[in-house]
Amino acid sequence: MNLFNFINHPIESYIKELPQLYPGITNAVGCYFDYDHKLKILSLKNGEFIFIDNKETIRSFIRFNKKLNSQTWLNGESLPFNDTLSNKKQKQMSLEDEDNNSWLALKTKSHLSSQFDVFLLKINNSNAFGVNYKVKNYNTAEKALISNLINSNFQNFTRNSYENYSALSLMNKSLNNLNEIVSLKNKNNDLYHKKYREVFIQYIDQIIQKRCSQTGVKFTFNKEYIDDIVNSKLDISQIENTIIQSTYICINSNIQNNLQIELKPEYLIWPNEVTSFKNSNHRDNAIVEFLDRYEMAAFKAHNQGL
Repeated sequence: MNLFNFINHPIESYIKELPQLYPGITNAVGCYFDYDHKLKILSLKNGEFIFIDNKETIRSFIRFNKKLNSQTWLNGESLPFNDTLSNKKQKQMSLEDEDNNSWLALKTKSHLSSQFDVFLLKINNSNAFGVNYKVKNYNTAEKALISNLINSNFQNFTRNSYENYSALSLMNKSLNNLNEIVSLKNKNNDLYHKKYREVFIQYIDQIIQKRCSQTGVKFTFNKEYIDDIVNSKLDISQIENTIIQSTYICINSNIQNNLQIELKPEYLIWPNEVTSFKNSNHRDNAIVEFLDRYEMAAFKAHNQGL
C-alpha cells in the first residue's frame, strides 16, 4: 500500500518523483528543513537517493542558500557540495560560461522555518522539454522556457504538499480530540455506573435492614444477589417487592432457624409479566424515583426541625 506523497517533506517527495516527471534527469539535490525542524540534504545521483550529513557540506549549503536567487542557472563549480562557493569570487559571466550553466537552482519559502527550501537539478540534454535534445547545450531562450516550466511545477507541487500535510495534521488533531472525547465519555459512563451501583446498594441495604428489624433475623447478601437486582431492569416498586419476597423465601427455607442467614440469587423470584414501563432509560428513572424519596424524607425532617 502506497503512502500519501505529502507524508514526506515536499522537497524529498519532489526529488523522488523526478525520474517520472522529467525522464533523463539523473542528478538533483534538495536542501530543506523537515517536519522535525532539522536541516536535511537529499541527493539524487544516477538513480540513487542519498542523504548527505557531512557538516562542512551543510554549512556550505547554508551560506549558499542566503545568496541564491529564486530561479538561477549555475555551473558545477559554484555548487555548495563542491565547496568552492566560499573561496571563489563571482566573475562577470561570458556567453561561454552561460552555455556551461547546466544546473538549475530553485528556492521557495519554507513553511516550517524562516529559511528557504532549495532545489538543484542538472538539466541533461533530453527530449523531456520539447526541444532538440541532440544539441550540445540549450540556448538562453530554451533555458528560460525550461526553468519557467520546472519552477512552475515545483512551486505548485510544494505548495500543494504543504497544504495537504496541514490538512492531514488538522484531521489527525480532530481524530485525537474525538478519541479524547470518547475516552472521557467512557470514563464518565464508568463513573456514573459506579455511583449508580453504590446508591442502589444503599437502597437495597435500607430495605433489608428494615426487614431485619421486622423479623429479628440478620440478613446478609452476596455480590451475585446484588448483581441480579441491579441488572433486573425493573421499576423501583417491583424491585422492592421482590427483595421483600426474597426475605420471606429465605426465612421459610431456614430449617435450622438460624438468626443470621444469607440472601442468594435463587431467592429472587421476578414477576412473570414484564412491566408495561418499556422505557429504555427506566433504570435511570428508578434511581430518580429512589432519590425523590430521599428528598421527600429530607423535606419532612427539615419541617420537623431535625
